[in-house]
Amino acid sequence: MGLDLNKMKSKLNALSGNSRNADFWKPNEGESNIRIVPTPDGDPFKDYWFHYNVSKGGFLCPKRNFGDKCPVCDFANKLWEDGDEDSKNMAKSFFAKQRFFSPVLVRGEENEGVRVWGFGKMAYE
Repeated sequence: MGLDLNKMKSKLNALSGNSRNADFWKPNEGESNIRIVPTPDGDPFKDYWFHYNVSKGGFLCPKRNFGDKCPVCDFANKLWEDGDEDSKNMAKSFFAKQRFFSPVLVRGEENEGVRVWGFGKMAYE
């Protein structure tokens, strides 16, 4: 059985629209009333490490998240070890940044269902 390219294209097109971010929630300025939804393991706050400034968007750091080798971390560490100010500044932009995610139910928007609230300092903010 071969790959169904039409099926893959339709899936990509569905993700390219607003549906890609529909499951994420970002608070508006001012007050928001949310309910943090419990998770099976009892910890509703999950943390992940991402690299930014390498490609469009960000990607999970294999080293910080899974203990695997990460070429971006290796490159950033070499830049840092060079020691001059420019190298250190560039290295900082490549180091992995920690982000937190939690499932939430936004009061007054319950019909939207449970969404994911992502927070933490991002490199491009």
